[in-house]
Amino acid sequence: MESIAEMNRQSFENMKKARGLDFLKMQMTVEVNGKRGRVVGNHGHNLLVRYEKYKASYNCHPHWKTKYYNSEGELIKEYFD
Repeated sequence: MESIAEMNRQSFENMKKARGLDFLKMQMTVEVNGKRGRVVGNHGHNLLVRYEKYKASYNCHPHWKTKYYNSEGELIKEYFD
């Protein structure tokens, strides 16, 4: 029987493949509609983002006004809508 952690990891990998986000990593810094946060998981084929200064995680479409940054803080991908 698969663990919950393994099922969550597989769900995240499936979302990455479905959305064409092969570069995406957990805890990656993103900016959605001008608000910075970190990827903390997925909800179906959408991202779960925890924005700076907020404790809750929010369901975000990964191609809607989203910027993705690598670990050095460099912009690596941007979607406008």
